[in-house]
Amino acid sequence: PSRARAALELPLAIGAAAGLGFALGLRAADASGSNVLAFGFALAIALGIAVAVQRRARAPLATAATILDALRHGDYAHRARVDAMRGPSAALLLEVNELADHLERERLRRQETQALLNALIERVDVALLAFDASERLVWWNPAAEQVLRAHLKRGARAESLGAQDLLSGPS
Repeated sequence: PSRARAALELPLAIGAAAGLGFALGLRAADASGSNVLAFGFALAIALGIAVAVQRRARAPLATAATILDALRHGDYAHRARVDAMRGPSAALLLEVNELADHLERERLRRQETQALLNALIERVDVALLAFDASERLVWWNPAAEQVLRAHLKRGARAESLGAQDLLSGPS
């Protein structure tokens, strides 16, 4: 529906402007008896074309803005259709599409890397503990649970686990 509307926009704008120009020209011709009719008709067509061209020029910019806003919010599913476009507008939207593709590939790569890292950490045979800036326990792996089973609880102080000396060195 929106593609059909876009295809009809220019002819409808020209027709509406021509009709308005024709009506104004008839009225002026009746009043003065001059060639104002032809001038009014030509002016109406020119205005109609200008309005339609302006609307068509805005559409790619609005599309680019919408896609960039979606990308900023982490939504990588939107792409612009450029199959019927040419010129700078098409080049802009192609670049926006390339950016969206690149960001989506990077997001997938980060997810895969994180999944691999998580799998390795879960399977490693070394106790791993993570503390926040105030030396409170926030995470541990299964190997740590086997070693410190009774003492592990979220928020436990590093001091109570005997890990305070390990945290006092360089980070």
